[in-house]
Amino acid sequence: MKLGLDRRTGLQRFLTSWKSRDDPGTGEYTYRVEPNELPQLILFKGSTRVWRVTACLQSDYRATQEATPTFIFNGTCVNNRDEAYTFYTLINASNVSTHFLDELGSLKMVTWVGKWVEFYSLPDGRCDYYSRCGMYGYCDSNNGREFECTCLPGYKPRSTDEWYLRDATGGCIRKREALSMCGSGEGFVKVANSRIPDTSKARVWMNRSVQECKEECVRNCSCLAYTSDAEGGARANCITWYETLIDVGRIPKAGVDLYVRVDAVELAEHMKSRRLNGKMVAVVVTSAVSTSVLIITLVFWLVMKKRRRGQCIKDSEEENVELSIFDMVTIAGATNNFSDKNKIGEGGFGSVYKTYVSGVSFSARLLDSGNLVLFQGDSGNNGVVWQSFDHPTNTMLPNMKLGLDRRTGFERFLTTWKSRDDPGTGEYSYRIEPNELPQIVLFKGSTRVWRIPAWLESQGRAKHEATPTIILNGTYVNNRDEVSTFYTLINASNVSMLFLDELGSLKIVMWVGKWVEFYSIPEDRCDYYSRCGVYGYCDSNNGRQFDCTCLPGYKPRSTDELYKRDASGGCIRKREALSMCGNGEGFVKVANARIPDTFKARVWMNRTMDECKEECMRNCSCMAYTSDAERGTRANCITWYETLMDVRQIPKGEGGVDLYVRVDAVELAQHMESRRLNGKMVAVVVTSAVLTSVLTITLVFWSVMKKQRRGLGIKDSEEENVELPIFDMVTIARATNHFSEKHKIGEGGFGSVYKVIFLFD
Repeated sequence: MKLGLDRRTGLQRFLTSWKSRDDPGTGEYTYRVEPNELPQLILFKGSTRVWRVTACLQSDYRATQEATPTFIFNGTCVNNRDEAYTFYTLINASNVSTHFLDELGSLKMVTWVGKWVEFYSLPDGRCDYYSRCGMYGYCDSNNGREFECTCLPGYKPRSTDEWYLRDATGGCIRKREALSMCGSGEGFVKVANSRIPDTSKARVWMNRSVQECKEECVRNCSCLAYTSDAEGGARANCITWYETLIDVGRIPKAGVDLYVRVDAVELAEHMKSRRLNGKMVAVVVTSAVSTSVLIITLVFWLVMKKRRRGQCIKDSEEENVELSIFDMVTIAGATNNFSDKNKIGEGGFGSVYKTYVSGVSFSARLLDSGNLVLFQGDSGNNGVVWQSFDHPTNTMLPNMKLGLDRRTGFERFLTTWKSRDDPGTGEYSYRIEPNELPQIVLFKGSTRVWRIPAWLESQGRAKHEATPTIILNGTYVNNRDEVSTFYTLINASNVSMLFLDELGSLKIVMWVGKWVEFYSIPEDRCDYYSRCGVYGYCDSNNGRQFDCTCLPGYKPRSTDELYKRDASGGCIRKREALSMCGNGEGFVKVANARIPDTFKARVWMNRTMDECKEECMRNCSCMAYTSDAERGTRANCITWYETLMDVRQIPKGEGGVDLYVRVDAVELAQHMESRRLNGKMVAVVVTSAVLTSVLTITLVFWSVMKKQRRGLGIKDSEEENVELPIFDMVTIARATNHFSEKHKIGEGGFGSVYKVIFLFD
């Protein structure tokens, strides 16, 4: 089936979404080909671009789409004078597969494997959304920073304040607006592994080498960037961009080399940076060689690790009074819809109202925190009857608790609205699961959708694993009285809130003259619960076609299903018959992991790392352990039993742990052998570096000595050494009348010859 434009007839084929899951009427999303010189597929919400996929990048103008998963099908783009369109074909014609655009604007591919399995979905992450980082911005969700947006070379954020608050809609501007980029020493800086910018203002030049492509962009001062798929001296398509660069992002190991036009100063700084990096590499290599020599005689260990410290939360000494609970309808009626006639006054905590319910006097106050509180009595001194913070719907404000009061059994949790316009209770709920190690779970009905584990702390007070700490602190409390979570703003002057939208996404928004989304989860496929099944391991940046693999010692339950990107069956042990109980088994480390579902986990207080390992080893049903204890210190130990579920990779520095997974004796031996081979490889590399350095030094020394011997062997000249006067350039210029043609005698093989007359004082 084709999508695209027939240029002869004007007929355009495109997808439209349904109005809703149950209403096949025309929805607000369309997915269509934009027939530029370089076509692109764009999802529109009305007339607004939501995301896009560049179609053709190959020299024959017939190409696999940039984002197509070529695992089971090939996507093709055709662009000629008659039409611009795209279609796909299945590699295996026996597969049953379809693409569809759902009512929420996601393009999905599903394939039939006894059930419909989602094989592919766009958008997949924040950087997929159109112009996430604005004009001249660059989006990289794996840049190791708190925020995925930076600027292209030669540009800076238009507003640093907005970027600090994760609002990049203003984009970037040139660092040096006054410095021309037209015939003023400008050049180009490479942005590797890049998604090419929006091609609306792009041009395609056929049959050009990379150098010719560069020259094409250089000669036109409005050309801001170029790229080419030509290699070496080959000739292929050249693409150049004009006016603006928008929607640029990083594509790991699959993008293009985009060359961005920069001014002379930026170019010089970039070249200097490259030289410094080269010097740094030389320093590193030299240091490695020196260190290698020292290691032969001396081995030492240096251990430095910051320890996360929990903060003790004091138990409240106030008595928990059982009070009557009134709903909002009752309160509104008792205050005559918060009439001014019932208003007693106004203080630092908001308005105070007088109410009468069943002959009893009450007063209500709207506190500055956003908490609406109903007190008994006009003065409010007779205790709290009801407060809105105990009954959240879809919104969580600073200092509002979610969790379970173990003394009363009262639970506070978020629920979604039915729809954007219907505040009725929706199908999603966001609540704390009060295990030994609590975790916050989003449920769709009773089905887990995603979760946020608690971080590992020894005092029962911890930060969320996924909390964005740039503007707020998230805190867990877990003791005999309650298990709860809340957050506080680092800067109390900020206006921020957390809410659960009707689609099951948890968002933090901040007011900066408008509401700006600061944080959202789920962010990628690996955030979804049990993406890779039991004993599976999810890594969206593993450089493979599929993000699912198995934990050490395990293999896919069904290779056919895994081939079709269905990992719901999970993994099974490689050697089911080989016991892992007193049979030479051990543990293999999985670094930077999100801890498995803690539903079947146990927490052991005040254990060293070795004691934690021994605790797991002595129980044959213990499948894994982890600890935040440093060498020799004591801290919490967590052990898992029965199954390991929902494990994923977390980029360094973002809260991952070292998870130790129980494996059989054969797997352990293979892992140790692999480590030995890696160690030998390192030793070979280091030894080679040392030998190469020694040989280089010897060769240089030999060359220097040889030159010195040659110098000593040269005989003194027998010609008479005549003392001649030496004149500076000023004197010579004056004597030739500044190299005047009148003083020129002639020209020979060594250049021009001038006549000079010196008048010696």
